[in-house]
Amino acid sequence: MIPKGSTFTPRILEEPLPRMKLPTHIKYDGSTDPDDHIAAYEGHMYLYTASSAVWCKCFPATLSGLAQTWFKNLKAGSIRNFRQLSIQFCEHFVSNKRREKTSAELWNVKQRGEESLRDYLGRFNREAVLIPHMKPDVAILALTHGLRKSGYRDYLAKKNISNLGAALEKADEYTRIEEFNRTLAVSDPDDYVQPQRTDPKKDDKKEKGSQRQKDNRENREGDERKDKKRDKYDSYAPLLVPRSHIFAMNKTDDRWQRPKKMHFKNRDQSKWCDFHDDYGHTTDECRDLKNNVEDLIRRGYFKQYKAQNRNQRERQEDEKEEEDPPNSNNGTNRGEVHVISGGPSTFGPPKAHLRSLRHQINFHNYPQVPPCPDVLFTNEDCKGIVFPHDDPLAVSMDIANHTVHRILIDGGSSANIIFASAFEQLNIGEKHLKSVTYPVVGFTGASVVPEGMIKLPVTVGKKGATRNILVDFLVVDVPTSYNVIVGRPLIYEVKAVVSTYHLSMAYVSDLGKVEKLKGNQQAARSCGLTAVQQPRKAIAERAVKMLRSAATAIRTLPEVDARPDSQPRPAPDGEVEEVVMDETNGRTLNVGTDMQSDLRINMINLLRKNMDIFAY
Repeated sequence: MIPKGSTFTPRILEEPLPRMKLPTHIKYDGSTDPDDHIAAYEGHMYLYTASSAVWCKCFPATLSGLAQTWFKNLKAGSIRNFRQLSIQFCEHFVSNKRREKTSAELWNVKQRGEESLRDYLGRFNREAVLIPHMKPDVAILALTHGLRKSGYRDYLAKKNISNLGAALEKADEYTRIEEFNRTLAVSDPDDYVQPQRTDPKKDDKKEKGSQRQKDNRENREGDERKDKKRDKYDSYAPLLVPRSHIFAMNKTDDRWQRPKKMHFKNRDQSKWCDFHDDYGHTTDECRDLKNNVEDLIRRGYFKQYKAQNRNQRERQEDEKEEEDPPNSNNGTNRGEVHVISGGPSTFGPPKAHLRSLRHQINFHNYPQVPPCPDVLFTNEDCKGIVFPHDDPLAVSMDIANHTVHRILIDGGSSANIIFASAFEQLNIGEKHLKSVTYPVVGFTGASVVPEGMIKLPVTVGKKGATRNILVDFLVVDVPTSYNVIVGRPLIYEVKAVVSTYHLSMAYVSDLGKVEKLKGNQQAARSCGLTAVQQPRKAIAERAVKMLRSAATAIRTLPEVDARPDSQPRPAPDGEVEEVVMDETNGRTLNVGTDMQSDLRINMINLLRKNMDIFAY
């Protein structure tokens, strides 16, 4: 039976499958290099058949997650052969391709101080494999240039070798010689029988020489032990988040080089390492994880975690500073709040930021304005927009490897907010949330305490115009028509300029160029319509519930006030003023006049909003 609406043509669907093992062990979820997946898939399929139709039919079984979603959205009957399928597949996931290195980059691979020849050649060969079109002559020169002074370097300089494979094959002789000499150097000289000497002076010199050799050997062994504790790299890239967070977010990635099991005794049982999956030290203290992360960053991965504006030490110091207590309100209500306020500050803890602002005001010490490219909106940016309009800017961005739609760009919000319904669809889990004690104040002055805070990777733009950053989001559980609200912290981070008229946001990409992110006018109007309908529905449900409660109360309470009319009632203390609560039916209440003006206004507004709970 041929399925309807299939992506393949009928010729492919009618092709019978031979007896073969499906490549279920080869999986692609849209987060790695698509060329690697195609190469692994072709290598498996060549073992069984060369039929393009069979290759097409088996290919969807290797896809999962985002890649499977991409395949399902292809047009029905659009795939005619495997070559077309592989081209479309690689073009769609081109942003995940590794940066192609050149042969000239091998000049940076040099043999370290106490690094053995075998270790250096292994590291050099790993870098050489990543170069697709490597020039053999340049590779030989880079290998010779990176070697320390040794017999192998002299051999390469003397011989005219033009093949890297031949050079590495010859290196095996020198590595065995080096390892043999190292074994002799660390062996005990007492194991060797020394010839007897009759001259006491010579014997004395011999003893002194042996003592010097022993001292030199002990010093050398001590240096080797110290070298083992040294870092793999001379310098490490500053990061935006701890390495434990990077590993937790990418634990299933197959690019990790898993460390050896720890066998030493007396390990600290109170410390746990997720990378080793064992006791002994914490994940952030793990040297193997540190080297792994640095190695992947140098190979072009995890760029979103690299610090761009501040180094790691400054970020760690800012995070350790004491934050203001959340309940520092002095009790004075200043009226309605027309922006979303609260949340983490882009410039660090509140106290440190306030001290910096106070210093600038008192001493007129303003920092130098950072460079920023010019931004220009033209009539070209108005194409596709229905005028006139007053629509908000609703866009789509990639958050934590998910394309999230209905994102509101709000310059009036001091926090980046992701709502709980959208956060659940990211499949991250609440265990990664950091607790938050301060509230977020909304449009009407109402406040809500977030479920927590999390740092997520965000990609603004598509293909060659992307900006990759890590963003702090507050997770808020309230009903809304949007999935995410992008506030001033993210807008500032990408140096964005928002134009409501053009429904566009100009930002600076990773390449330092000005790019533009277009909004979705249809999605914005849909969100606006939903936002208007939600309060009406909530009010109707609330009214029905209150009417039922009132009816129940009337049935159960025979008399609200059993006192006779002649008995005096409590009277207000001080002068009062009659205030109209509802103009339609003339309901009024007496409100004291000796209250403060702002408190009196808030009291009247509160009474008017809740008139339905008072009995008349």
